[in-house]
Amino acid sequence: MFVDAFILAYLVVAWCWRLPAETPGHRLIQPIADWLVWAGLDQSWSMFTPDPPQAEHDLQAVIRRRSGSGVLWEPPSMRELSRWQAFLAFRYREYASSILTEEEEACQPALIDYLLRKYDLADDPPVEVVLWGRRTPVAGPGSAIAPGPPDNFVVHTHRVEDEA
Repeated sequence: MFVDAFILAYLVVAWCWRLPAETPGHRLIQPIADWLVWAGLDQSWSMFTPDPPQAEHDLQAVIRRRSGSGVLWEPPSMRELSRWQAFLAFRYREYASSILTEEEEACQPALIDYLLRKYDLADDPPVEVVLWGRRTPVAGPGSAIAPGPPDNFVVHTHRVEDEA
């Protein structure tokens, strides 16, 4: 019963989320909008628009060490996972994708802190962490034109030596 009520309430909220701001439905959910965003329950319907996204975005991090060597970190690639594994890893993938957006750039230092804690680098300390993005064009539905090559770009650079 509780689960049914939650699903029904969420469907109403999802429907109201993208209504124009002046409608009663949109005003109804405004008091809980911040909580919905925090919980990851907000809605973005861009993939269903007449002009869907034309690229996939991937995240990589390189931890450069004092010796010149590096450690590469990548979240799981959805293209390499089974459908079930991709389903289970979706929230992780969504986090990695959001790190690449300007709206979520405040999360980038937290990811860097996590990576510096994740790897034991005491024998060869890190000097820099670079977050990289890769934009891979995707052909539109029914398009006969092949997409172009991937494009790599620096998202954020953090100098570890500056903290000492």
